Amino acid sequence: MDIDEGEVASRRVQVRFVTKPKPPFKAPPTSIAIPSNLTRLGLSAVVNNLLKAGNDDWKTEPFDFVIDGELVQMSLE
Repeated sequence: MDIDEGEVASRRVQVRFVTKPKPPFKAPPTSIAIPSNLTRLGLSAVVNNLLKAGNDDWKTEPFDFVIDGELVQMSLE
């Protein structure tokens, strides 16, 4: 079965970002729906936006992500 790009772009996954560092790097504990085609850079942008929402002085930071013990290097797909 072939899947067109529009279908892939519309898929969403529920995520919750869990951080070990204390504030200001503490992500909100709520789950959010994000596009499943996001890569590490897209995930980093989402987290930066969440952290900026709680801190007007927030400076954008690059983040790495681990899912089930594996470093995210491709899209969540």
